[in-house]
Amino acid sequence: MSLLDLAAVGRLRAEPVDWRYKGMPPDVSTVDGLVGRRVPVDGFTSPVAVLREPALRANLDTYARFCAGHGLDFAPHVKTTMAPQVAAAQARLGAWGFTVATVAQARVLRAFGARRILIAHGVVDPAAVDWVVAEQEHAEVYCWVDSEPAVAALAARVGSSSAPIPAFVELGLPGGRTGARGVAAAAEAVRAVRATPGMRFACGSGYEGT
Repeated sequence: MSLLDLAAVGRLRAEPVDWRYKGMPPDVSTVDGLVGRRVPVDGFTSPVAVLREPALRANLDTYARFCAGHGLDFAPHVKTTMAPQVAAAQARLGAWGFTVATVAQARVLRAFGARRILIAHGVVDPAAVDWVVAEQEHAEVYCWVDSEPAVAALAARVGSSSAPIPAFVELGLPGGRTGARGVAAAAEAVRAVRATPGMRFACGSGYEGT
């Protein structure tokens, strides 16, 4: 089973292109109508930003080879492009999952059938937590936690019949911007996850604390 619904991504070619999209040729009505057009000469109105496919492919292939060569699972961060087509290309190259920064970004990926999503951020507001809890029936949605209160905010919304929320405990640095403030604080967060019904400890993580 694919990590992403590639048919859903393919259907984006039927999406309309109209006055809401800057720089598009006025005589094009769908994304599919853009295929084969040359930028900027075939009807585009300036300014137009261009992503060159050979460069993109080289970048994707480089990451895939590096991860395969070092025994790493690759969970690319899609917040920069938010392009399902790029995510689909990464899935074809063996991505293990997809990383996002917010629940809103995770919802975009779920709209295209993503089965494994890592929210590399704390999720604490009730509406967002409720969405994460509900989606566990359909996909693995991981969250980052850095403290016992962060664990409690997630667990408080998990019902007795709900699948547990898998959590990464993030290690940070004292005085840093993200993560538990040091190893001792991270260990406390790990213990909190393991002791809390409705939570599952997935792994440690690091950004500033790597």
